[in-house]
Amino acid sequence: MSFSHRDRRTHRVLWRVLGGVGAGTLVLGGLAMFGPDVALGLGALAGLAVLGWVGMVAGEEAVHEYGRDLRSVARGEDSNGFVRAEVHSDVGLDRSVGLPSARSPHVRPSARSPDRVPSAVSSH
Repeated sequence: MSFSHRDRRTHRVLWRVLGGVGAGTLVLGGLAMFGPDVALGLGALAGLAVLGWVGMVAGEEAVHEYGRDLRSVARGEDSNGFVRAEVHSDVGLDRSVGLPSARSPHVRPSARSPDRVPSAVSSH
C-alpha cells in the first residue's frame, strides 16, 4: 500500500499529539502524585483533565481535516489557495511497506550524511 503526502502528514500530526499528551501526562501525573502541596496536586489533576480534552480535540480535528481533504479531492473541488497533487509512479517508485511517517527509501542523503562522498578540498 502506498501512502500519499496527505497520509504522512496526518500520521505525523497524530503522533505529535499523542507524544504531547504522553509527555504532559507524565509531568502532570508526577506533580499530582509527588507535589509538595495538596493544591498543586489538585491543580495537576485538573490539568490532566484539560490535557486529555485538548488531545482529543486536536486528534479529532486532524482526522476531520484529513477526511475533508479526501472528500474535496474526490469531488474535484478547488482547495483554498493550495494545489494538492497525488502522484502515482508507473515505474515502481512507490513504497509498498512501512509506516506512513517512516523515511522514504528514495530520499537523497543529506550533506552531513556519512553516506555521501566528501568533495575534494583544494589545499593552498
